Amino acid sequence: MNIRILVTTLISCLVIFQATILSVEACSFLLKGEQQCTHWSYQKAAIWQQECPFSSCGGRSQSPISISLYQTTLYETYFMNAKAQSLIMYDFSTDDKRLIVFRGIDNFFQQFSFSVINNNHTIVMESVNEESISIERSFWIRNNTWQTFNSITVPYYLKQFHLHSPSEHLVNSESFDLELHLVFQRNDLPSNTSEALVPKLAVVGILYKVLLGAIDNPLVDIVIQNVLQKPRVIGKPIPTTVTGGLLFDLVTARQQFDPLYSYFVYNGSLTTPNCNENVMWNLINPNIMSGGYHYISSRQLTTLQQLMNQNKPHIAEGANLGKVQINTGSAYIGNNRPLQPLNGRTIINIVKKLL
Repeated sequence: MNIRILVTTLISCLVIFQATILSVEACSFLLKGEQQCTHWSYQKAAIWQQECPFSSCGGRSQSPISISLYQTTLYETYFMNAKAQSLIMYDFSTDDKRLIVFRGIDNFFQQFSFSVINNNHTIVMESVNEESISIERSFWIRNNTWQTFNSITVPYYLKQFHLHSPSEHLVNSESFDLELHLVFQRNDLPSNTSEALVPKLAVVGILYKVLLGAIDNPLVDIVIQNVLQKPRVIGKPIPTTVTGGLLFDLVTARQQFDPLYSYFVYNGSLTTPNCNENVMWNLINPNIMSGGYHYISSRQLTTLQQLMNQNKPHIAEGANLGKVQINTGSAYIGNNRPLQPLNGRTIINIVKKLL
């Protein structure tokens, strides 16, 4: 890449970041040549498309959505219907392809480096080594005659994870206290594979509820303690580490030992501007009797909501940088986007096959 172009790009991202306290999807997940929407708020989520006319926030494949089990379809039915249409075609035809395996975690004590960032919309944990942890997703690709299919397996690399409270997705009309998004991104595809057939991003969503008397969730506690105990700077990265065991427990460990484990897959979008729609959603089914259920203590939820409360004065450009606003006196306004219409999209219920 031309050095001048590279420097210009980095400076542009930095200027936007300092001026407006960017959303979690800023810079890293923009499409080629796309302009970042910078002035937005959750209070005005209904008019994001008007405020950001160049964005995809008014598209027909937006997230989050409400998921009801009766609306979902099993993979076998989905595949038969998808073959007749020009759709992204997911391949869950074998047990291995149904699993969400965090690759790169060699042992439970392995340390992974992250940067904690409070960006005034949420708290983000950005991966320092962006290819240290990955998952694989498989897709059916039609041949040139559209008569046969080839399966390809694509690695997606963990870029960051962040939090929303209350949850953005609903399951069986139920809202949850917290939703964690692990954002994975693939590299460029081979020249003979269309970019439109393989989503650029894969997001794994995990839902949390407060349990009466529950101890603190250790992963969430790392997020909170780094924001509270270290320099409280909006937009400034704070270095920290997370052990492989905590990351392994999020999905991989639970699905290996739980026969009821399942998750929902659908085509969606990022949930903040620019709301890009090239996203494969993998939302873990929060069935209370399965490993998809995660807990958080009431103390942790209260602290997170104070940190992420959107009911506070808007930070003017360049003002108050260097201070985290912890709002303890105002009613909580969440950092969750309102539900979006399904618009005929298919929700696939990926159920673990019993051996």
